[in-house]
Amino acid sequence: MPHEQDPFPVQRMMLYRLSAILLVMLLVSPCAAGATAPDLADKFRTEQAGQPLPAIIFKDGSGREQRLANYAGRPILLNLWATWCVPCVKEMPSLDALQQLAGPENLLVLALAQDRQGDSKVPAFYQRYGIKNLGVYVDPTGQTMFTLKLRGLPTSILLDHQGQEIGRIEGEVDWSSPTTLAFLERLTGLKLASANH
Repeated sequence: MPHEQDPFPVQRMMLYRLSAILLVMLLVSPCAAGATAPDLADKFRTEQAGQPLPAIIFKDGSGREQRLANYAGRPILLNLWATWCVPCVKEMPSLDALQQLAGPENLLVLALAQDRQGDSKVPAFYQRYGIKNLGVYVDPTGQTMFTLKLRGLPTSILLDHQGQEIGRIEGEVDWSSPTTLAFLERLTGLKLASANH
């Protein structure tokens, strides 16, 4: 039986070459190589904006019971984290830098640890990583995660001075980067980016 000749040899060769080019592009794309996180504005969720948070009860570094409402009167960045959470550990120095830059009287960074025995673990963690500007706040029951219906750690929720949610973001953020400071400045009216120079 005679061998049939390919009626479209040029088109088939072009298709093979195009497929090879696409495969190479996929292999060297930023996604395959570990792309940087999406822009902060893209990750920031505002579905619950304008809503007050449910009552949240936790303990401070002295073991006293506290309520989130006690801290109203200024914007609050409520950050839920844990000492065992790798992305949380990575972002803590930038939260510390943000608190130093803004001043707690202007913007309170309330880093609420979800660790059991957090009252002993968090101070040791702060000492180990040189965290000097954040207060010790712990929720050893982990109830806050359920109350706020969070999907994971870290999650940060930005509140206005009345305690109403502006928006939230899941995952690690560099809170001291110029882009983030400018973003927070737009949302809160604080002069953060300019104070960094």
